[in-house]
Amino acid sequence: MVLVACGWRHTISVSYSGGLYTYGWSKYGQLGHGDFEDHLIPHRLEALRENFISQVTFSVFMELIMIS
Repeated sequence: MVLVACGWRHTISVSYSGGLYTYGWSKYGQLGHGDFEDHLIPHRLEALRENFISQVTFSVFMELIMIS
């Protein structure tokens, strides 16, 4: 992983090849995997598989992802 952003109870990271991975608490589906299951290891976000993620960041109420 080359980029990591940590939220209150979940984390997003970006691989060298630009893949987006999320993990942590997902009570409200905030990991983006289409379920409400917690993931304790990084899981690739399939919805953005075709995109190259160049930047990630968190704020208090949202996460931002830059696609290039």
